[in-house]
Amino acid sequence: MAPNRKVVDESQEKLKKVLDVYEAHLSRSKYLAGDFFSFADFNHFPFTIHVMTTPHASLLDSYRTSRRGGRELCQGRR
Repeated sequence: MAPNRKVVDESQEKLKKVLDVYEAHLSRSKYLAGDFFSFADFNHFPFTIHVMTTPHASLLDSYRTSRRGGRELCQGRR
């Protein structure tokens, strides 16, 4: 079954709003709750990784700070 394009587009717009908040926050601190890895990061990390493995991964391209954090966590660096 083909995805509902309208739902996909609406979901991407919602995700962009969340990523805008993340990006602004992560430009001021290394992690979501400050300069330490916390449950907040742990909770959102799988969703970021999931998006990175979909055909919509390019959506994250303009969110360099958020992508950097996800990449560092995947590589075991904190």
